[in-house]
Amino acid sequence: MLAGLPQRKGRRCDLPEGIRRPEYKRMCLGVDQSYTRTGLAVAALGWDDSTHIVAVQSVPGVASNAPNLKTVYRTNVVAAIRLLMRKHAGDCEMPKRFHCLSEAIRMHSQGNLLVGQHLGWGALQGCIADFMWQHHEIAMRVVDTRQWKSSIVGTSKPAPEAPTGVDPAKWPTIQYLLHEEDVPKETLRLDLPPRTRNYTWLESRQVPLRTHRGKYKEDITVKCTYDDNIADAICIALYGITKDVRRLKFF
Repeated sequence: MLAGLPQRKGRRCDLPEGIRRPEYKRMCLGVDQSYTRTGLAVAALGWDDSTHIVAVQSVPGVASNAPNLKTVYRTNVVAAIRLLMRKHAGDCEMPKRFHCLSEAIRMHSQGNLLVGQHLGWGALQGCIADFMWQHHEIAMRVVDTRQWKSSIVGTSKPAPEAPTGVDPAKWPTIQYLLHEEDVPKETLRLDLPPRTRNYTWLESRQVPLRTHRGKYKEDITVKCTYDDNIADAICIALYGITKDVRRLKFF
């Protein structure tokens, strides 16, 4: 055995002194992009092949189609990704073991060609892809919705028994994550305005109401529902760490 080289023990290799083994074997950033609400999730695969949901982040959307608001929104999405990468990028070998997955842009929906929405979706994905490559040398890949749903959830068909206010196409993903022990249930909670109707409430909790002077005046009741964007982002990230994504197309 040559001096200075680590000795092999089966398939594992002892690292030289002073070099720390990364905490996770593989990590993936899942992006469910939309101008309504963007979901971000970071999933990790441990050395014992256990899956972990490291972090999630939801970026609220814009209320209008004004170009200046969309530009600000794309900046906010990139800023949220920058914060996630700053906290968790060092937990695995970069950039070889870190992947970035996003949903592929749908060309058709219910038989209609979505021409007007392609520019907005492409601009949002382009900003994310440029940031990941320029700052971390990670190429963003795209995965079809039916592909990751069939692989992770088990089905890509909508569920007719979805609760009131929940999209039937999103309910199988939410239902799958609700039965997973490794997924924190509070990450799927989305607070809604008190006057919102036609939704199935998970729970109602008291939140202190802050006045314009910064003082707490009283407690208000905030109702919660399921955040389907976070659910999709978590499943996309799980697909990136459990499947071979090297054959997927680059953005």
